[in-house]
Amino acid sequence: KALDAAKVANAPPGAAPVDPAKAIIQATVFLNISPWGEVFVNGKSQGVSPPKKFVKLDPGKYKIEVRNTTFPVHAQSLEVKARDEVTLKHRFQ
Repeated sequence: KALDAAKVANAPPGAAPVDPAKAIIQATVFLNISPWGEVFVNGKSQGVSPPKKFVKLDPGKYKIEVRNTTFPVHAQSLEVKARDEVTLKHRFQ
């Protein structure tokens, strides 16, 4: 109980306690990019695949871009729901 009290005491002002039953269950987008590409979700870099194998996303709509300096950008829109497992496959050529 002391630990729980410490968590509440250290929470930002006005923050509601987090109920694990209401936690957002994310979707997993597996990345199959060849030879490689930097992955952007809604304009924000998520890293380079490979080695990055997946990204976790909250349910919703996203614009995903894969950029490789040698080829044109690959862009696609994606909508995911909680617990979805989707593979984004793209081969630059």
